[in-house]
Amino acid sequence: MKSFLGIALLCAGLLLVSGCDSDDPVVTPETPEIPLTEFVIASSDYLNHRFFKLDLPFEEAPGGRRLGDRILLETIKIFQLMPDGPPGLGDLTNVAVYVDSMGFRNWDGINFHEPHMFGRRWREIFPWYWDVMLDHDGHLIAVDLRTKMSDQDVLAVIYEVRLADGGIVKVGDSPHFDAPEQEVVGGEGLYYRMKLLKAPVSDQEPRSFRYVLRNIYSLGAANIDQTTFALRIERNAAGAIQPQQDETGLDYIRIFGLDRDNPQQSGYSDGLVDWWDPFIFDLAKGLLKFPLDFPMPFAPGGQIFASGDPADQVAEAFYSAYADTSSFVWNPSFLWANQTWQLYDPSVFPPDYPQHTSFRIIATYGKPDMVPQ
Repeated sequence: MKSFLGIALLCAGLLLVSGCDSDDPVVTPETPEIPLTEFVIASSDYLNHRFFKLDLPFEEAPGGRRLGDRILLETIKIFQLMPDGPPGLGDLTNVAVYVDSMGFRNWDGINFHEPHMFGRRWREIFPWYWDVMLDHDGHLIAVDLRTKMSDQDVLAVIYEVRLADGGIVKVGDSPHFDAPEQEVVGGEGLYYRMKLLKAPVSDQEPRSFRYVLRNIYSLGAANIDQTTFALRIERNAAGAIQPQQDETGLDYIRIFGLDRDNPQQSGYSDGLVDWWDPFIFDLAKGLLKFPLDFPMPFAPGGQIFASGDPADQVAEAFYSAYADTSSFVWNPSFLWANQTWQLYDPSVFPPDYPQHTSFRIIATYGKPDMVPQ
């Protein structure tokens, strides 16, 4: 009796909504669509003066890093030149900075009497204000200062290198362990010696200019939802048909090395950017990072003067390797005709970069949690 009464009451309740006819359709509430944000990035608008290598080991002969040498992360200390004024609490007094063009093994051979520049008041950028970028083996790629430094800021760095044989080489004087001992031409008092990490852009100093990673771009937000994320690269040309593809129908994301595989990592591009690869995308921080071996994505050969010269051949080799298909055509093409070497030349100042925007990067995603740091 109780069972029959329960069924009757259940049926009566359902009748108020849709009746007890088993043939009535079940109504499923619709899932609201997630509104998408579109963020457009000029190819000239990389995150300048934020990511810094500490050296250029393959170019610093004969004293650069060799196989097995390792920068000790815990020894890295970065200092910023402060405006004139009395030193504040914790400020460091008297630092001279030097261009390390021959590599850390020749650090003691530098003419320390004539620094690139020197200053009275310096302040440490403590490690909790910056991050490190590491390779697959845990070796340092670059430091991430989390914010873009200004064009005229000056940075100095000290660190230690553990050699492959176990020895230790120091680069620069540590204020925590060393006393300032260096006299410099035009200076007053004794100075700490440190390596130049960033010079004012007005110096046009080529060595420290190349410490900056110039292939990393902001996606406009952080904590981006991977399920709604997409990215394409387009020609910056009015009226272009299929601007996300070259003249032969190849997607630019493939030619620029952003679509080299698929989530299953089967070795085949799938027409989508490799958002799952942490060495290319950091959706938590909202970063696009062109491949590490592609430091100048929009002019890998530098200045291109004429078809067939060495710079032209270098650029063609890069793009052809990423495209990885015989259908790729380098010359003639929009890409060939619009190489923007000016973005990677110390003689061109950053305010002029927007004049050299041959492509634009377009990211779309659902509403993120926050703006990037």
